[in-house]
Amino acid sequence: MKKHLLIYFLLLFYLKGYATHNRAGEITYRYLGNNKYEATITTYTKDSAPAFRCELDLNWGDGTTSTLDRVNGPPTNTSTCPGGERAGEFIGNDVRKNVYIGVHTYGTAGTYILSFEDMNRNAGVSNIPQSVNKPFYVQTTLTIAPGIGPNSSPILTNPPIDDGCLNRRFEHNPGAVDLDNDLLTYSLVLCREAGGATIPTTYDPNIVNAAVTIDSLDGTLIWDSPQNIGQYNFAIQITEWRKTGTGEYRKIGYVTRDLQVDINSCNNNPPVIQPVGPFCVEAGQNLNFQITAIDPDSGPALPPATGTAYDEVTMTAFGSPFEVIFPADSVYAFGLQNVTATFDWDTKCDHVRALPYQVTFRAEDNPRLRVTNETKLVDLYTTGIQVVAPSPKNPLAIGAKNAINLSWDKSFCTDAIGYKIYRREGTYGFVPGPCETGVPAYTGYQLIGSTPHVDSLNYRDTTNLLNGVQYCYMVIAHFSDGAESYASVEFCSSKQVESPLITNVDILNTDPQNGQVNIRWIAPPKIDSATYPPPYSYKLFRADQIDGANFTEIGSFPAITDTFYTDPALNTQDLGYNYKVEFYSGNPAVLASTSDPASSVFLDIQPDDESNILRFRHFTPWQNDTFVVFRENPTGSGIFDSLDISFSNTYIDTGLINGDNYCYKSLSIGRYSAPKMPNNLLNNSQIACGSPLDTNAPCPPVAQADTINCEGDELRLSWSLSTDSGCVNDITYFNVYYKPSKDGDFPSQPMVSNITDFYLNISNQSVAGCYAITAVDDAGSDPNGEPNESMISDIICVEACPLIEFPNVFTPNGDGNNDFFTAIDYKDVAELKLQLFNRWGMMVYESNSPIDFFENGWDGSDMNTGQPCSDGVYYYVAHFTPTAITEVEEQVAKGFVHLFRN
Repeated sequence: MKKHLLIYFLLLFYLKGYATHNRAGEITYRYLGNNKYEATITTYTKDSAPAFRCELDLNWGDGTTSTLDRVNGPPTNTSTCPGGERAGEFIGNDVRKNVYIGVHTYGTAGTYILSFEDMNRNAGVSNIPQSVNKPFYVQTTLTIAPGIGPNSSPILTNPPIDDGCLNRRFEHNPGAVDLDNDLLTYSLVLCREAGGATIPTTYDPNIVNAAVTIDSLDGTLIWDSPQNIGQYNFAIQITEWRKTGTGEYRKIGYVTRDLQVDINSCNNNPPVIQPVGPFCVEAGQNLNFQITAIDPDSGPALPPATGTAYDEVTMTAFGSPFEVIFPADSVYAFGLQNVTATFDWDTKCDHVRALPYQVTFRAEDNPRLRVTNETKLVDLYTTGIQVVAPSPKNPLAIGAKNAINLSWDKSFCTDAIGYKIYRREGTYGFVPGPCETGVPAYTGYQLIGSTPHVDSLNYRDTTNLLNGVQYCYMVIAHFSDGAESYASVEFCSSKQVESPLITNVDILNTDPQNGQVNIRWIAPPKIDSATYPPPYSYKLFRADQIDGANFTEIGSFPAITDTFYTDPALNTQDLGYNYKVEFYSGNPAVLASTSDPASSVFLDIQPDDESNILRFRHFTPWQNDTFVVFRENPTGSGIFDSLDISFSNTYIDTGLINGDNYCYKSLSIGRYSAPKMPNNLLNNSQIACGSPLDTNAPCPPVAQADTINCEGDELRLSWSLSTDSGCVNDITYFNVYYKPSKDGDFPSQPMVSNITDFYLNISNQSVAGCYAITAVDDAGSDPNGEPNESMISDIICVEACPLIEFPNVFTPNGDGNNDFFTAIDYKDVAELKLQLFNRWGMMVYESNSPIDFFENGWDGSDMNTGQPCSDGVYYYVAHFTPTAITEVEEQVAKGFVHLFRN
């Protein structure tokens, strides 16, 4: 009895020394400079537990440990904390918040795991068996590496202790805020115990019942819905990702939060927050919006009140807008049944960043007016806020010789690191949406350059500028983390035109030898006569092909008014041509300028099923935005009727007869886009002809194996036509292809062809192997047409049905009847090793070839002596591998056979 009392008091002393009090916690850190970091351990403990931790040990992950003092709450000077450390902060519901801070300097770069371990967890955690005997352990990762810059961990602004109800959706959000503007992602991890060992029952479905999930981007943990009363601990890993100079994200650390949930039985439903956002706001503007929560519960009021009572609802919020410099106003609202809170934030340029801010609204009810001692329930709603820098103002484009000079005002947000310049030909009319930053690709604008500083407010564009073309620009400010401002308004100009402008490259006649092209141009709109005095003259050059660059001089023109030429004796039927004009000054003549090259419009025709696809190919400095299409009617008459108008470089003429010949030409209508430049430029293409031809293969059939009968070696394949959009089902027959295994390709010839049914029965042969079906269309019936075969269907593979049967008697007496021992039936046997033994166990026959055994068998002679074996019983063992489309195991057949000679 004394021994038992001693054990009891020792146990009591042990529990008092290693209190069962830890409920939740995390480790965060802050960069101080020169590899020095301030680490913070935050724990949430059971206030009624006997432990009173004045200090905790932190493992810094580099082989060193520090003892951290508790720094929050009022001072205390007790026997437990004789140094006058602080007492922590009681936050209600038997929870004490404890904050411990220490500073450490790391010697080298590396990845370090900060951790602490404290005895013990509180008793009774349902998903941590014997939690009273398990230490509380959390860890955080810190990375010091060249190229990533200084980093502080996210801070967690929402406490990790929450209540929930049976059969009610539970939500928790840690309220993580990263003041370095790094990307945060969230994942569920296992809770840990002594030495960092994971606790595998954390999410055990037999304990937790319903699934626990987390939104990887906003961090909301959802448990929908708890099925058992109890206390539960879960863990969230909050990972930091930093965007590198290449645009990729690099993992730079994580914080783990161990949180606790109390699930109770209750007659209460949580309030419901009405969704709002997301929001975008221009830096310097005020963002103000309202958000409402409605509580669904009501009931008779508790005495002495009368009538109907509604739940009290309190709305608060947490998240990054409340933690930055110039924060948003705190959110608080209180009401009965429903409550509306106001979010208000005067944004600044300091708030501009690439990633949106997250704000989480928290609505908590209190049903105390209609029921006593009821659990308060919470609803969370997270929305995003993007703060965008204003667009650069007052942009200006001024055309110059061979350049366009751009300028704009300095960005309102002066922490921008520079500007990006985008360009396109002609205007688009882009007006950014509220959340549309930068310059979207769909506008046709392309990035052409940038400036290196917020004070760099000019850019000279000299890149591939064409004469007579209007170029439009937009400018954005950009920031070190990749954030971009709204785009400026479009601003446009063109370079000064001091060279000739070609206006026409017009096909007059289509012929392989005697074709003609009319070329026209205008004199330079602006001539610097001081530099380039008269007289003026031209030279005209031609290159074969519309994109040709090997120019040959074809004419000279002595007067500035000589601005047209008919180029004769050309193969305009098969070739397009490219031209340029050189402008000369003075006597002797000096080259003053050269026009941009301009080509004829070359008409290509691609035959298609009952249609011709026309493509208008050209390389011109002006825009050809309209094409009038003409078709010869009837073919060979030389009479062309206008058929249609196309506003793109492609036109499809449909409803034609395959095999018939159709001839076309086009008239392009173009313009130089710069103001006061030539427009209504009319140029004919050559005449081109083509015959529609069906070259479109059908869609593959949809195939399946309906019946497999191993007994009778029967297989029924069936198929149907594809119902996918765009499939033309002009099918005349089907082909079935076969290969014996999954390896390799199908043979070029089908196993069965010209099938007009939608099925095929295969019998009286091995069905093992792989099958595929194709569809063949009716294009072969068109003049000069060839049938088109589809791609193969999904492959259907069928395993073998192996069989091998042996007789139990054979009579090798030379009478020609049953003289050999061989299989009486077999199929789908790929490999065979058969051995026969006499009754003393001596092997008298062996075959390693299925062909040899099935065709020849055993003649009853002893393989060792060559002499006939005596009458009697012989035992066989057959090792065989079935024919198969995949690797299969060897099978064994055993039995005996009687040998009789008389």
